[in-house]
Amino acid sequence: MPDVAASDKPLRVVMWGTYDLGKPRTRILRDGLLEIGVEVTEIHGEVWSSDTDKSQLSWAMMFLRLFQIFLAYPALIYRFLRSPQMIW
Repeated sequence: MPDVAASDKPLRVVMWGTYDLGKPRTRILRDGLLEIGVEVTEIHGEVWSSDTDKSQLSWAMMFLRLFQIFLAYPALIYRFLRSPQMIW
């Protein structure tokens, strides 16, 4: 069996979490990775879509978002572990 160099295998990245898709840096990172041929798998929990500026949230809304995050992560962990792209 021929020895395959690490550079011969496509780079695979999992973007995982409750990151804010409304922020340009997230889209730039994802699009840049795709543009250079990286295989990107997104496992995303939508929490922040209705908040344009997190610094302006009231304490009550911040508590609600933290509760939503608390609920989102078990599902994100499950989806990560069940992802067919995962090679251990």
